[in-house]
Amino acid sequence: MGKRLFIAVDIDEATRVQVGRISSGLREAIGTHTKASWVRPERMHLTLQFCGNADAALEERLRAALAHPIPQAAFDVSFDRVGFFPERGSPRVLWLGVAAGLEQLRSLHAVFVGPESFTPHLTLARFRGRVSR
Repeated sequence: MGKRLFIAVDIDEATRVQVGRISSGLREAIGTHTKASWVRPERMHLTLQFCGNADAALEERLRAALAHPIPQAAFDVSFDRVGFFPERGSPRVLWLGVAAGLEQLRSLHAVFVGPESFTPHLTLARFRGRVSR
């Protein structure tokens, strides 16, 4: 099995600290009775495209394709809500939704994936087993 690769937008350290506080508060509120893997703040990012488990050849092709700058000016991102994937049934992912920067993230996503539906978010936790809402 190769590396898990994805194309993502990184967040700055100040945002990591703030999101880490939010995540800690949610983790405390949810408690230990729910089995979850919480994403450490230093690993948080806004995924544009998950590429899956990649061998060295695919990793090299992705690096080469991403070596050229993307014509996108810097932009601010802010967050405004917490949600779950999937929307119905037992939750699998707890996320923080994007408020500002939404159009820029969708534009970047379209560069790599095309015009398919995209919900920019920061993953806070992944649940294992059945979870009630």
